[in-house]
Amino acid sequence: MLSTAISDAILCLSSSFSVFLMAQRGNISELQRPAALGAMLGFLAFALASFFGTLRFGLGDQWLDVHSLFNQAATYMALPLIAMAFLCLTLPWQLSRPGWGRVLLALMVAFELIRRFEWLESYRLLLGGTSLLIIALAAIRLMSGQSKIALLALTGVLSSATAGLIIGTQGSIYGWLRVDFFLYLLALSNLCLGSALFLLLREPK
Repeated sequence: MLSTAISDAILCLSSSFSVFLMAQRGNISELQRPAALGAMLGFLAFALASFFGTLRFGLGDQWLDVHSLFNQAATYMALPLIAMAFLCLTLPWQLSRPGWGRVLLALMVAFELIRRFEWLESYRLLLGGTSLLIIALAAIRLMSGQSKIALLALTGVLSSATAGLIIGTQGSIYGWLRVDFFLYLLALSNLCLGSALFLLLREPK
């Protein structure tokens, strides 16, 4: 489906831009760099999933398996990593690199256990909802002194929540595939969340 290849490409560009923002090291303290790296891994998961989605829907189903693999990684790991970065950067504590490694390992172990019990759909909703709630609470905490960053983060939360809870990926709306709207909203969400984190990391220490 060409339209889905295009919407996946837009999501890939948006996520890749956020990866680029998280890779900037200027004015970022050593304590905050692990959080930037964690968020970068989250946006990278989105970027890789959408990149292989572009190949799958643009060139053919020979890319189906690799797209499914990275799509699972993005679904069950990307948003929690981004949310954890917001949590670390808005509270007076930071996770070390080994701490981030343990978070990543915990997400992988949890996914495997939930998959074996066939609770993936409920787990996806719980994980996504919790992650968005954490980001929203972090944004509210920033509202008094850093309203621009807070509004960017809240826009990202609203876009992602709308994509997952209202739009979905099945069927169509007035002849347009829902999955395309879903991907465009995720692209907007990643752009806003990445920009908010970048501005937060660039704040004077």
